[in-house]
Amino acid sequence: STGNTIAHKTKDWVRKDYNYIDDTKGENQTCSDAMVTVLQGGTGYVEYVMENILKFSGYGPVNGTDWFVIAPMRQEEAMVEVVETRISLSVFTLIFILLSFIVAVFIANTVAKPVNGVNTVMKKIASGILYFTEDETDVIVQLRKRNDEFGQMGNQITELKNALVDIVRSVQTAAAEVSAG
Repeated sequence: STGNTIAHKTKDWVRKDYNYIDDTKGENQTCSDAMVTVLQGGTGYVEYVMENILKFSGYGPVNGTDWFVIAPMRQEEAMVEVVETRISLSVFTLIFILLSFIVAVFIANTVAKPVNGVNTVMKKIASGILYFTEDETDVIVQLRKRNDEFGQMGNQITELKNALVDIVRSVQTAAAEVSAG
């Protein structure tokens, strides 16, 4: 094969025996070079510029002949699905990041709120204050309802507070007996 056109949507090219190699030399060397690559045999694809349009062409031999089939496509057509896939991946990535952020905030709040509540109660106990406000009592009640480490912590805080109250009462009782007696 020498590069002559035997079938094309532009019928004049077939009538005039258009030759991609000879007719595009100089004016469009990338097209001419692409056709030389095609005529070397095998299958594959080439990129070239024709009529100021970047094109991709898949090519391969026709079995039993010395002919080649070339299927050209404008770059924009070929890349439509790539661009759509890129956009879809970008959207899915943004959605994933947003959902990850929401989950992270939820998990942080699930952990931070009980820890802050325990911290507040433990500071009061450490300073010797063994009575709690309604909010602090609610924190302990909510902790004790949980079936995890925070629930165990709530139970331990309650036991610690009750033990300290008992010790204080015992000391007060003993002090009252000593002073009365």
